[in-house]
Parts: sequence; C-alpha cells; structure tokens
Amino acid sequence: MKIQRGKSKGVETKGIIEMERPKFPIMRKTEARLLNTLANPENYALSVAELCRKANISKPTYYRLLRRPSFISKMKEVIHGLIGSSVIPIIHKVTDQAKQGSFPHQRIILEMVGLYSSRMKVDMDLNIKPFFTYEKILPRLIEIKEKGLLKSYTGKDGLKYIDFEMPDEEAEQK
Repeated sequence: MKIQRGKSKGVETKGIIEMERPKFPIMRKTEARLLNTLANPENYALSVAELCRKANISKPTYYRLLRRPSFISKMKEVIHGLIGSSVIPIIHKVTDQAKQGSFPHQRIILEMVGLYSSRMKVDMDLNIKPFFTYEKILPRLIEIKEKGLLKSYTGKDGLKYIDFEMPDEEAEQK
C-alpha cells in the first residue's frame, strides 16, 4: 500500500499502502513520506532520528506532525488498516487449532462471534418476602428469652448475633 499526495486515478502498488483514491484529499509530501515510513514494518524498531532520515524530514517537522490532529487521524487510519490486514491470518490459525479440538481456541472463536462469554450477565427482578415478619417473631423471641433459651453475643466481625434453641412443641404441651 502506498499513501499518495493529492488525488489519484489508478492504484499505486509500489509502496506499502494501496489506495484507489486517498481518503485524505490533500496531503503534504512530508506527511505522505512520514506515513509511508511509519507504515513500513522494516522501520518499526528505528529511532526517531532514523525515521526522520528515512522520511527525509527534520525532527522538528516529525514532532510538529505528531501534534497535528489531522495527521494523527490519518496515521490512525493507516495503523488500523495495517492491523486489520494482519488479523486475518491469525484468525485462520486460531480456527485451524479450534477444528483440531483445542478448547481454548474454540472458546476464542465462540467469543468472537458472540456465542460464548466467560462472564455471565444475570438480570433478575427479585421480590423476596421474608418467612418471618418482625411482628410475628418478636413475641416468640421474648417468650424464648424468658425461658432462658436465648443467648446474644458479639461476633468476630463486631456485629451482634442471637442464638436460641427453639423449645420442642410437644414438650411445651406436656
């Protein structure tokens, strides 16, 4: 693919970025040179000075372009295109592994198409009714306390708890 300056009628295939028509109608020569230099995989590990030499621009121009929002948006589109074209072979490799029975690769494919999620989203509308209401249990607790079967204590967490033994209904009736 090759980034070209101005408008183009044909397809340029000499460089790294191929475009039938540039998405950016007018691009300065320095912008096009820097984008092509940055897009070339051979230049990924180069220092700023080496990149500037390859793009035939000065360091101040390099930093000025990186501060320019229009250049940054152009650079993001170029990077997005490069990454997009690199993803396809990766997807093919993951798919091949999934077909051979690899569960992690199968899970990745299913997650990509939205058929599997490692996190479960639970959406519930709970209407919980207590088994005992305060009005029903309080008289019973008072009765149990009077019989000496109710004990209260403070737990390790600092909260107060009560512990009680329910009297046997049959024993009470006798």
